[in-house]
Amino acid sequence: MPTILIVDDIEDNRYTLRRRLKRFGYEQCVEAESGYQALEVLRAQAIDLVFLDLMMPGMDGFDVLRAMRDEQMLDHLPVVMISAADDLENVAKGIELGAEDYLSKPFNPAILKARTESALEKRQRALSKLSQAKHFDDDTGLMNLNGLMEASLAWPSEAGGPIYHGLWFSFQKSGAIYRSCGASIKSNYLRSQVEKLQNLIASENLCGEYCVYRGRDDSIAMTLAGCDLERVLDVAAKIMRQLSGRIELDGISFIEDVRVGVAAPEALVDGDELIRQMISATESTSQNQPIALYQNANQSDALGKIVLEAELKRAIEDRELVVYLQPQVDANSGTLVGSEALVRWPHPERGMVSPGAFIPLAEEVGLMPELGDLVISLVLEALQGMGDKAVPTSINISSDHFLRSGFVTYFQRQLEESGVAPHLVKLELTESVLIANKEHGIKVMQALRDLGVKLSLDDFGTGYSSLSYLLELPLDQLKIDKQFVDALDRDQRSSSVMKHVISLAHELELEVVVEGVETQEQWQRVAAAGADLIQGFYFFRPLPLAEFQQQLP
Repeated sequence: MPTILIVDDIEDNRYTLRRRLKRFGYEQCVEAESGYQALEVLRAQAIDLVFLDLMMPGMDGFDVLRAMRDEQMLDHLPVVMISAADDLENVAKGIELGAEDYLSKPFNPAILKARTESALEKRQRALSKLSQAKHFDDDTGLMNLNGLMEASLAWPSEAGGPIYHGLWFSFQKSGAIYRSCGASIKSNYLRSQVEKLQNLIASENLCGEYCVYRGRDDSIAMTLAGCDLERVLDVAAKIMRQLSGRIELDGISFIEDVRVGVAAPEALVDGDELIRQMISATESTSQNQPIALYQNANQSDALGKIVLEAELKRAIEDRELVVYLQPQVDANSGTLVGSEALVRWPHPERGMVSPGAFIPLAEEVGLMPELGDLVISLVLEALQGMGDKAVPTSINISSDHFLRSGFVTYFQRQLEESGVAPHLVKLELTESVLIANKEHGIKVMQALRDLGVKLSLDDFGTGYSSLSYLLELPLDQLKIDKQFVDALDRDQRSSSVMKHVISLAHELELEVVVEGVETQEQWQRVAAAGADLIQGFYFFRPLPLAEFQQQLP
């Protein structure tokens, strides 16, 4: 599965492109919000295709292309520029700097798919020609680390299968040999060490399945399978002793000091991770401790998660989060008549933290009720500030928040203190909210409707019991999921399906909102199907409060 890097300073642009790529089957997408971050990603992991916005603050797309060219990243990595349709001068400049192709805004799905497939196919052809050279080391004849990672793809991953461990042998005197005697003598030295290692394993039957690789610089790597930790450490010690000590080679004599980094994961890891663990362990070795074991703990990830959780708690308490409003328009006239509230986190050091990062964390650690309280407060404040121009605004409610004891009383008090009319607030629920306790959920819904609050069923069409829920739940609005709209571009029958769904909703006296409308053709089809309201990038992206107020009629 190819990995695609999307570089754009506007989050909504990245989100739109990522969603479209996923619909084409390209699930592995990485995002960068600046040129600097893009280069960090390119240096840290394998990327197969880059979509690069040319116009970015700080380091623009042209600067990124120059840096990629200087670091020889462009030889086999296609870059597709993102530009305005009429910006051909800048497109030509990008091509001169090494870009492969360009994509005009707004994105045309058919062209996006064709450009993506073409770029990836060209990359695959180039990589195939280089595969043999990339996977083997000329000095020793061994497979190199690329070969190790390729071999790891074939390691059996079934439960109960072998776990692959790694040994990283670092030759401390190899660099001195090169500086004193040249590359040829150094190559002879490494080959002699490889021969001694292989002879030792064969003569003493040290381990079962194994493979030796050329590591980086002055090192050799080795993988073993089917050994426990005690055996792995024993093999490491025996080989270290065999390869260390006095060496006589091509008329020179010296004392070698081999150090070994051991990676012995408790479960199967891929080749890249095994290499990382071996190198990390080797960096912990010293003359007094020539063998070091990688401590198998994901402390950095766990610590990062703990830190982000603490920062999110503080941000909620200090009301650092903000609300963006995505306008909803009348399906026929396109007039702004409502909105959906979307929470954003402008972190003082991290920048704008994606909702895709902090909302799942809030769900996992139980912060959704507190986050929901803050969003409700911010939305009511926003509506209060709009005065007579206020339009009905939807708020997404999580199950933990909605089913919390005393939610109705809490919400009623918030409405009374803010002075906002109840009909200006819609609470958006998903089917998952009611799965745990449908009977209690319906009682809460009815109590809220008694207050004058409108209720909307979100993501209609993504679950399995939506039609029955329409009959059972006290609802005012049905929100049709974007996947219905996306299907309009692929299947003519989808228009008929949408028309019947909207007709059914209207028979149940439900207002219908269709989200995800991104083109004029989709708008026309959705309007023809009878939708009441439309939400999507064709009309408006989510807007900060001040910009939203400027759009109010």
